[in-house]
Amino acid sequence: MATTSGIGSSTSTTSTSDNSAASQVASFSNLNANDFIKMMITELQNQDPTNPMDSSQILSELSQIGSITSSQQLQSTLSSIGTGQNLAAASALIGKGIQGLDTNGNSASGIVGGVIVNNGTPQLIVGSQGQAVTLNNVQQVIDAPASTGTDGSSTGATGSTTDTSGSTTGSTTGSTTGS
Repeated sequence: MATTSGIGSSTSTTSTSDNSAASQVASFSNLNANDFIKMMITELQNQDPTNPMDSSQILSELSQIGSITSSQQLQSTLSSIGTGQNLAAASALIGKGIQGLDTNGNSASGIVGGVIVNNGTPQLIVGSQGQAVTLNNVQQVIDAPASTGTDGSSTGATGSTTDTSGSTTGSTTGSTTGS
């Protein structure tokens, strides 16, 4: 019969055991379904032959692993959808005037010239100083006035959407010519 040792070991100081516990929690959060299946196979290989594991218990554990995996995939998909919707909302503000707070908490106002995605969060690039404003910090949206040239042409704002890698994902330009 095989024996297994406990996870972690006792230590003589509290700070070391706290660090060890934090380390163990971090390592458990990195486990995936394959790791649990490997542990279950090891458990089956090392079980007591006179008292084998119940087949319904095995099926129950496999079902739980599948449920956890599906839940993780759903969470990832919903997060991606939310990011996409926020990016679309932010891109719709290109060329509009806004007032709000930048990422440092300073007041920011001006025409939205573009959108960047930083750590999965779209940020509006506002004004001539290029202040970054998240959608949560937008306090007011104002239609940007079109400028009129001396020849009667009217030009709207131009902007682009860029992710953190620097690649442009879309752009908008508005312009009309008077007759």
